[in-house]
Amino acid sequence: MSGPIIRCSALRLAMVVVAALACTESPAAPAAATPMSPALPPVLTESTVSGTVYEHTVSSSRPLPGLLLRLRTRTGFLEVTSDAAGRFTVSGVRGGSVSIAPAPNSRYSAPCPAGAGVLPANMTINVHVVSNAVLANSGTPVALPVGTISTSGAVFETTSAGRRAVSGVTMEMAIGSDLISTSVTDGEGRYLLCPSIPGHGTDVQVQIHARKEGFVAAVRTITLGWEYTGVDLELVRR
Repeated sequence: MSGPIIRCSALRLAMVVVAALACTESPAAPAAATPMSPALPPVLTESTVSGTVYEHTVSSSRPLPGLLLRLRTRTGFLEVTSDAAGRFTVSGVRGGSVSIAPAPNSRYSAPCPAGAGVLPANMTINVHVVSNAVLANSGTPVALPVGTISTSGAVFETTSAGRRAVSGVTMEMAIGSDLISTSVTDGEGRYLLCPSIPGHGTDVQVQIHARKEGFVAAVRTITLGWEYTGVDLELVRR
């Protein structure tokens, strides 16, 4: 009887020794934390943008002096006036992209603003504009450069005699409160508008506004695409 009892006691003693050794092992020291470097702000390069402003009429175009231009960038707005030869130069353009159009209340519009999505150190961008009088009387000149992404349609009112075109309506493309491009409807109520940067803007939701004194303003929301046509708006007299 003593044999089995001795073996059992030895086994228990071995288990106690192993447990004691396990309890006396020191835990591994935690790895030292790697310090995090603070995030650096993005570097905004500065570019110089220059070019010539061309006024388009029904049958021709010419350099346009003395026009106040507004440059729209990702960081704000800059303004410059074309010189006697229609040329302009702006330095310190930041943000990587730019859109150029006549300043508000200049009596000129850029249905398709000039611009670029990526700016190198120096870039030439010519600006093509039309007087609001030409747009209202003759429509968008055939020779005006038009981007591959645009929207067009007509503005009308409903009378007792049926649908009637409304000319001289101020047309605006916007994203919320951000004005992108402007134009004026012609004698048949037609208009054309492009996004702020040529070739950019597909699948972007924009608002098309129609405003004329004596009428309630109208607006339509669309998703831009390649030559989006038939975007008509109805005006109602006050």
